[in-house]
Parts: sequence; structure tokens; C-alpha cells
Amino acid sequence: MSNREAITSSDLPINLKLLASKEVLNNESLKAGIEDIEKSSILTALEQSGWVQAKAARMLGITSRQIGYKIKKYGIGLLTS
Repeated sequence: MSNREAITSSDLPINLKLLASKEVLNNESLKAGIEDIEKSSILTALEQSGWVQAKAARMLGITSRQIGYKIKKYGIGLLTS
């Protein structure tokens, strides 16, 4: 929550902040950025679905097989924070 009249990017949650294209190219590859977003989306869907993969997959608009592959790819498990 901001006490100022105007909301700035520093007031936003990290997942809503967008970097300038030059910053993205300097800090990390586009692929790594996309993978971070994908992993975060999968984790959020799994948490919201009570870790039921089929339900999380439906929430994301992908198949159960696809989410299973991505969970393995990103090493997502019950101990992931």
C-alpha cells in the first residue's frame, strides 16, 4: 500500500513490474524470463488447486501431460517455496 498520491512501479508486486527491453537484454535472456513467468504461473495454479495437477492444468489451459512435463522440467515439488 502506498501513502503517496501517485502509484509508482515500486508499489507494484514483483510479478507486475515490467523491465525496459534494454534491461531485459542486459540482465537475462528472454527465454529465462519467460521460464520464470511460466514456473511462477504453474506454482500459483498448483497452490490454488490444492496441488491437483489436472485441475491446475485446466486453470492454465494446458493438458495434464504438459503440466507434468513442466513440473519435472522446473523441479517443482511439495517442498518448492
